[in-house]
Amino acid sequence: MRLKARLLLITAIGLFPAVVLIAANSWWQFLQEKSAAARWASGVAEQLVREQALTLAESERFLNTISYSYETLMTNQVDCQDALRHWLQLSPYFSNLIITSPTSGQICQATELHENAQVIVNQIYVQQAIMNQKLSVGEVLTDQKTHKPFLQVAYPLGLFHKGSRSAIAGELSFDWWQTKLSQMNIPYKASINLLDSRQVVLATNGLLPSQVVSDDSLRIEKQRSLLPNVTTSPQIVISLSTRSYFTIVVENLAGNILFLLFGYLLAIAIIWWGFSNTVLKPTFELLRRSRQYVNDCTSGSSATLDELSGFCEQFDNVLKEQDALKNRLMEQESNLSQAYNRINSLLDNSPFGVVEWDTHLRIQRWSTLCEQIFQMNQNEVEGRQIAQLPVQLKRHLWSIEPFLKLYQNGKDSSKRIEVGYRDEMGSEKVLRWCFSAIYDDSGDLSSILGLFENVTQQAEYQREIEYHARYDSLTGLPNRYSALQLISDRQSKKVEFAVALLDIKGFKLVNDHYGHEYGDMLLVELSERVSGKIQRDESFARWGGNEFIYVLPYIDEERVAKRLEEVITDIAQPILLGTSSYSTQLNCGVALSDRPLESPSELIRFADLAIFFGKKEKNRTINFYQPSMSEIGSAQFETESELRRAISNNEFALVFQPILNTETQTIESAEALVRWNHPQKGLIPPSHFIPVAEDSGLILQIGNWVLDQAVSQLKAWVDEGLEIRDIAVNLSALQINDVNFVANIKNILQRYDLPPQYLTLEVTETSLLASYTDVIAKIGELKALGIKIALDDFGTGYSSLSYLNELPLTKLKIDRSFVARIDEPREPTVLLDAIISIAHNMGLSVVAEGIETLSQYEYLEAKRCEFSQGYYFSPPIDAISFRELLAQKLCKDAPAKNN
Repeated sequence: MRLKARLLLITAIGLFPAVVLIAANSWWQFLQEKSAAARWASGVAEQLVREQALTLAESERFLNTISYSYETLMTNQVDCQDALRHWLQLSPYFSNLIITSPTSGQICQATELHENAQVIVNQIYVQQAIMNQKLSVGEVLTDQKTHKPFLQVAYPLGLFHKGSRSAIAGELSFDWWQTKLSQMNIPYKASINLLDSRQVVLATNGLLPSQVVSDDSLRIEKQRSLLPNVTTSPQIVISLSTRSYFTIVVENLAGNILFLLFGYLLAIAIIWWGFSNTVLKPTFELLRRSRQYVNDCTSGSSATLDELSGFCEQFDNVLKEQDALKNRLMEQESNLSQAYNRINSLLDNSPFGVVEWDTHLRIQRWSTLCEQIFQMNQNEVEGRQIAQLPVQLKRHLWSIEPFLKLYQNGKDSSKRIEVGYRDEMGSEKVLRWCFSAIYDDSGDLSSILGLFENVTQQAEYQREIEYHARYDSLTGLPNRYSALQLISDRQSKKVEFAVALLDIKGFKLVNDHYGHEYGDMLLVELSERVSGKIQRDESFARWGGNEFIYVLPYIDEERVAKRLEEVITDIAQPILLGTSSYSTQLNCGVALSDRPLESPSELIRFADLAIFFGKKEKNRTINFYQPSMSEIGSAQFETESELRRAISNNEFALVFQPILNTETQTIESAEALVRWNHPQKGLIPPSHFIPVAEDSGLILQIGNWVLDQAVSQLKAWVDEGLEIRDIAVNLSALQINDVNFVANIKNILQRYDLPPQYLTLEVTETSLLASYTDVIAKIGELKALGIKIALDDFGTGYSSLSYLNELPLTKLKIDRSFVARIDEPREPTVLLDAIISIAHNMGLSVVAEGIETLSQYEYLEAKRCEFSQGYYFSPPIDAISFRELLAQKLCKDAPAKNN
């Protein structure tokens, strides 16, 4: 049978089932529409129940917020009513708020009292709220004044006040329900009603269930309890009419059958005409080409086939192609599986933990690092939401849940968050989370990926850094930054306070004599002593080195001094350092906050100035800052600035004071002295700028310049053939303590090619004691080179014979104050004679300076003082004048001539 005949037969047989299917489909559509309507009604009811639950939750939070005002609400009825009226204006749901107290019977409400108020006090739901300490829901009542229904709720008042037996009751109005139902978009002839337990309408969209359709069989009705756990809960009733659906189905069925018959006849005519042109011709052409392809592949000829046989053969070919395609797909699936396994392996071995949630926030992926950190494997968490997880893990993930919900709601957040996690063993970790959303090809959210990094160690480092930024690592006291912040805070609060800067005397000697570990021990011990006796509103901090800051909360000088004396007395108690007992002494400068300040550091600077001026008064431990100190300090600052300019502009010059050999009566050496020739002020005496240079540290540059120029000039005189044995140069404590001190002197001597024995270095007792052990080593090294060492101003300082015996000295220089006593009949010269005798006994030459009279010279000559220096012979003179003196070979008779 040909295809055309078969086509006519098949279409004729298939017509009847089509009619049956159309009818069945129409009925099925009716049932589907009816089912869809029922689902819609159920869904709307569920939605309204959820909205009521959200309203109750929001009301509970609102009442909880009011409960924090327990003291205000329970003070008196007037304040209570005012407070409730204020809160009532903030809620869109409550029509009244009432404070109930079953024990005292007090009632306070936002609106005027009505007869319901007394009833509410003893309601069961109010007592349940107080007993259970949470929100309790009552019945639906009608307001006696407004005649509007409302829902009773109660919440315990004073939740955090132990023993409270009061509650706050609220009337939840149903007005918002009426507004919501009126605005809802619902199908035609549908109604939504909210009925109480007595079937009284609380809210409606306009139609009652009986008005939708009178025949109950054609009406769909769904009911839901608005408050699931309340026995007298209002009911949501949703009604729909199915009559319109049935009418539409019948009309569609009749139309479809008529259209089917007409279409069948039209289709037969079109198919009959077009089948040959549109189906058979292409089919025969397809078969011809297929046959030709088979013949070409098999090098033979295939039998002639009809249409169906040709299709069978082609179908076999399609099956073969599908088998080949299936093999290719399986291979690709295997490759994808391998790639997926590689990705999983990379994620499991990465330093990041990976968690994947689906769109319902159920866990889908849980990497190996997650199992290690949280001690739970994939099977224990997969498919579970955060609320279903164990307590410790749930608390941790609750912190990141808001970010997950952002992605769930279609919003992105690139913010990173650090969350702490404490496991069951008490070990705490810090995890840094970041998130990203994964979308499918249609742009819909597929899953949410969370990655975390264990940054516990970094967090610990950060805490340690923050600690060291604010506290001293040695003493544990607040450091300089914290002290300045403390002062700044007190300034901003405009409170009166005093700042004392405590400076430990002789701390460098402790480090040099006992060692730095004992110096640290001293600082720690003093810090603990003071910290243990800090009084209220006082603060103690380490400023740096051997300086501390003590802040007192008052500015009365007498009171401040008394308190500081107590602290100084405690500090002065002996401390055992090694095997020795050491008593600490302090310099204390105090600045008061009774004057405007530009910054906290300015107050510290004032206290430092007070210490500076206090050191000049040796018997004064505590010194208060005075404004005049700043003026003097400003003058010193100006001098310091000019000194810096003088160094840059080479404004200094050397003068030389001759030193006479008493035995040969000739000039053999000189002392090099520096002078400052100021461009505006003229010649400035050393006494005016040397102390500033020492305080500012500029003495190091000036001293090195003097040393360099003196050696250079001496080398020039020696090269001229002038008879001069050495030149004396004064050294400051800073120069001696400079780490490059010895190397600098060696370099200068080497640069000018001057033998070391031509150089005499004069040091003072003060500079020696500043760093005794280190200085002894350096002076010993210089003396070993051949350089002469003279102790200057002996007798004016400590004058200890013990260290005098230890020092590698060559000469001893007697201060001018002892020489001046020779001409004073009342002033004994016993001490002068003793110094000369001691020096000779120790093998030291003696240089007497400040000789101004012949009698002084003759006395010293008689005492066998080897060298003499002073204005009696010559004042300090410039290099040219000194050269002329050397050329004259000044002798004993020359002084009187020059004088």
